[in-house]
Amino acid sequence: MTRPDVALELPRMRHLSVGMTAYAEELAARLPAVAPDLRFVTLVRSTGIDLAEQVRLPIALRRLHPRLTHFLSVYAPLAAPAPFAITIHDLIHLRYPEFFKRRVGPYYATVVRAVCARAARVLTDDERTVADLERFLGVPPRKVAVIPLGADDHFALPLDAAPPATPYFLYVGNHRPHKDLATLFATWERLDTALFVATAFSITALPILGRIMIDFNLTRTRLGVIAISSAAVNDVVGWLLLALVTTLTVSNFAAGAFTLRVVLVVAFGVLCAIGVRPALKRAIRRSNPRGGRMSGNLMGGLLVAIFVGAMTTYQIGIFAIFGGFMMGVILFDEHELVAAWRERVGGFVTVFFLPIFFTYTGLRTSIGGLDTVTDWSWCIAIVAVATSTKWLGAYVAARRSGFDHPESAMMGFMMNTRALMELIVINVGFDLGVISQKMFTMLVIMAIVS
Repeated sequence: MTRPDVALELPRMRHLSVGMTAYAEELAARLPAVAPDLRFVTLVRSTGIDLAEQVRLPIALRRLHPRLTHFLSVYAPLAAPAPFAITIHDLIHLRYPEFFKRRVGPYYATVVRAVCARAARVLTDDERTVADLERFLGVPPRKVAVIPLGADDHFALPLDAAPPATPYFLYVGNHRPHKDLATLFATWERLDTALFVATAFSITALPILGRIMIDFNLTRTRLGVIAISSAAVNDVVGWLLLALVTTLTVSNFAAGAFTLRVVLVVAFGVLCAIGVRPALKRAIRRSNPRGGRMSGNLMGGLLVAIFVGAMTTYQIGIFAIFGGFMMGVILFDEHELVAAWRERVGGFVTVFFLPIFFTYTGLRTSIGGLDTVTDWSWCIAIVAVATSTKWLGAYVAARRSGFDHPESAMMGFMMNTRALMELIVINVGFDLGVISQKMFTMLVIMAIVS
C-alpha cells in the first residue's frame, strides 16, 4: 500500500450534526482538489470522548504510516504517532464550564492539553482562541496558526445586488446554544438585568399604600378596599417573582441548575406548610398570645424558625429574605400573634433595622456617578416608563371594573407606590452583580419619586 501524505481524522457525531462535523466533511472533500499532488486518506470516527478511540486510532495510523496526520477535532488520541496537527475551533468548554457536562472540562485540561503539547501545529479559526489556548492549555502563540473560516459561495451576494425580497437571517455556526456568538452571552447578561428591572417596575409597596389610605380616609371605601387587596396580591406575587428571577440568575439560565433550585424551593415550601406550620401553631396555642403580649419562649422559637428558614433559602441559592417571608406566610391567620409581634418586635424593627437598611441603600447610591446628559436622560426615561406603564395598567383595569375617570386615575397613582419593596429587589440584584452602579442609582431615584 502506498504511504499517504496526509491522514485526515473525520469525526461524525450525532450530537454534532453541524459545525465541527460539517467543517470536517467539507475539508476532507475539498483538500484533494486544492492539493492534487498529495495523497489523502480519511479515518472516519463516530464518537466523541471514547477510550476505545484512544487505542484504535493510533493502531490504524501506525499501520498507514502517513507523513502527517491532521486531527480535525479536539478528540485526538494521546498516543497518536508524530508528526500531527490538530484543529481547535474554540475553548468554550473551559470558558463557560457551567454549560457542559462535568467530564468535559477535565478532558480538555488533561488529554487535550497533552495532545496540544505533542502536536507540531495547532490550527484555529479565530485570533481570540490563540489567547485562550495559551491561557487554558499552555500552548505558546508561535505554535498556533490562525486560518479564518470561509463562507460557502451559496451565501455570497454581489456587492451591487438588490436586497432580497424575503427577509432572512444568515447564521454561520452551530445551532447549539453553547456554540453561539459572544453577543448571545451579552444578551443573556442583559436578560437577568432586564428581569430584575421589570420586577422592580411591577412592585407595589403595601405598607406605604396602607399609610396613604389611612391618611386620606380611604380604607373603608370601595376604591380603597380594591386597591389594598390588589396591592396585597401584588406584594405576594412580587416576592415570588423575586425568588424566580434570583433562581434564574444564580443558575446562569442553565435548565438543570434552575430546575434543581425550583424543586428545592418547592420542597422548602411544602415542608413549611405540612411540617413547620403545624408545629408553630401548636406552640402558639400553648403560649396563647393575647392583648399584644407573647411569652419569651414563643418569641425565641419564632426567631429561631425565621433564622433557620432564612439560612435554608440562602443555601438553596435564592436569598435569605425569602425564608423569613415564608415563615410569615404560613402564620398569616394567627391574628393575635400578628398583633403581639407588632407590639414586641415591630417598633424595634422600625426604629433600628429600617433606618439601617435605608442608610445602607443610600451609601450604595452614587448620584455623582450620573455625570453625563445621557445618564440623566436614561434616569428620566426609567422613571417615566415605570410610572406611566404602572399607572396605565391600573387605570385601564379600574375603568373596565366600573370605576369612573377620577377613581381610576387614583387607582393608578396608588398602585405606583414602591419604596421599600423595590429597594429590596434592587439590592438583591446589585448584590448578585446583575444591576450596575448607575442602574441601581436610577432605580433608587425611581423609588423615591414613586
